[in-house]
Amino acid sequence: MNISHMCLNYLNNGGSYVTKKTLPVSTPLLNGYSHYGSIFSILASDGDNYFPWLLSRFCQLVADPVKENNGLYINIDEPEWFPRTIGYCPLIETEILSKKIFERTYSIIEAVIDAINNNFYVFMVVEHYYIPASLGYQKFTNNHDIMIYGYDKENQLLNIADNFNGKYEFRECTFSQFIDSYTHTNKEKDRLNSKVCLFSKKNNAAVDFDTMRLIDNLNSYLTGVYPEMRSSTWQYSFIGWNKGLNIYNNVKEYLTLLLESKARVDRRTFYAIWEHKKLMVMRIVYMQNNGLLKDSSSTLKEYKEIEKISYKHQMMLLKFELTRDPKLIHSISSEIDSIIQTETKLIQNILEKNKH
Repeated sequence: MNISHMCLNYLNNGGSYVTKKTLPVSTPLLNGYSHYGSIFSILASDGDNYFPWLLSRFCQLVADPVKENNGLYINIDEPEWFPRTIGYCPLIETEILSKKIFERTYSIIEAVIDAINNNFYVFMVVEHYYIPASLGYQKFTNNHDIMIYGYDKENQLLNIADNFNGKYEFRECTFSQFIDSYTHTNKEKDRLNSKVCLFSKKNNAAVDFDTMRLIDNLNSYLTGVYPEMRSSTWQYSFIGWNKGLNIYNNVKEYLTLLLESKARVDRRTFYAIWEHKKLMVMRIVYMQNNGLLKDSSSTLKEYKEIEKISYKHQMMLLKFELTRDPKLIHSISSEIDSIIQTETKLIQNILEKNKH
């Protein structure tokens, strides 16, 4: 670390050198994928002031085409997300640098520490083979993104967060383990193209609930087509993917392949669907409490039931992974059409009550 930065850190911290710092994080509402888990763990550390922004978005499900010998990728998605853009969230400031620029003055550990001292969370792709918290630790290679949100110089530790074992977790690794994971990253498998994303909270930022955007996106979810009014970037995103309720066509096809042993179990598939239903329940409650949705107690009750069924489906898939009992897949399949019919009716009700 150069002298100017040493002096700056000394002055910024009351005349004493910082040996330990942890930026605030909290359990994220969306955590099926780390690029959401990281942002929402930062937002959640300030309570629920981000709910109006969150609940007027993230209505859409997308599913890639079903392929034999693969899992099924399904996600709640917004097309305007980092690293494609830095303006994805009005509550978060994002800077994107190449790894070479990020570490050009320091070692990688010093660069991370300096970023954290300046209240930046650090997000990048590393090789999980060297991270003890990871499922693949010393077993198999896995280039995956990770967020660093703290450090302890005395004990030579970094605070890190990721979906290490299928669940978003806050863990630690040593400086040397992180250096190994950083230097052994395969550039060809770095989905961030050897970039580092730096996140910081925007002070006193606020955003209102966007009712018209919500209506656009609910219409899109219902019909599986792109909303044109306020979300026109959808037309450039996820070409060839199924969207909205149409993702259940992919789910049916995927379940058939599982029964034929022609696909692998992908835990993320039904987890993403369950997260979507959890958000829909939260959305209805928020709208009720803020006078945006009236006479909706039955809608809320039925959506809670869909959420319950969706949670059950992900548990059944996990059980299938262990037992290979076909009855579990048949049971999931038998409830898909009912979900489609009920959810179609409920969203139509919400849209009807929000006509202007």
